[in-house]
Amino acid sequence: MPILGVIDSSKLKITGMFDSIATAQPTSGTSVTFNSIPQTYKHLIIRAYINATTGGSSRLRFNGDSSTANYSGQWGPYMVGSGPYADGFATGVYDGIPNQGISSTTYGGVFIAEIQDYALTTKKKTVQSYYSSPNTFASGNFNLGQVTGVWNNTGAITSLTITNGTFSAPTIIALYGIGA
Repeated sequence: MPILGVIDSSKLKITGMFDSIATAQPTSGTSVTFNSIPQTYKHLIIRAYINATTGGSSRLRFNGDSSTANYSGQWGPYMVGSGPYADGFATGVYDGIPNQGISSTTYGGVFIAEIQDYALTTKKKTVQSYYSSPNTFASGNFNLGQVTGVWNNTGAITSLTITNGTFSAPTIIALYGIGA
């Protein structure tokens, strides 16, 4: 199974440092779910390259929670075309993070998201994401930026779902655990 990223954990065995948990390569559908996430790491990392036949923004949902009231975050700084921006978004508008505007089978979008202290049950879950994606709003331009967010729940994350428009090939989404 292909691994997305610099470290292929099947070749480098430093347990607990950067371990591959699961990889998905959807060619259709609008979501990918990773279930039964081990609770043995400090943080989770998602690395994704996404192509889509219909528009959408990649979003994270945890433990099947789709209530937009339980997610909030902040965009910025980010670039759309040639101009820098910073922007907030209302609770739940982006359900839980990553990137925006992926609707191209020619140019995919990428994001890296870190979910901090995902197994800890004494704090809300925070996410930091960096992304680059085709800008469907200004032809020929790309979006670049970061998004930070919080899942307003102290429960341990045991599953996560990544939603988007309709996935198409080549798409690859990899989930890693870091730190023991």
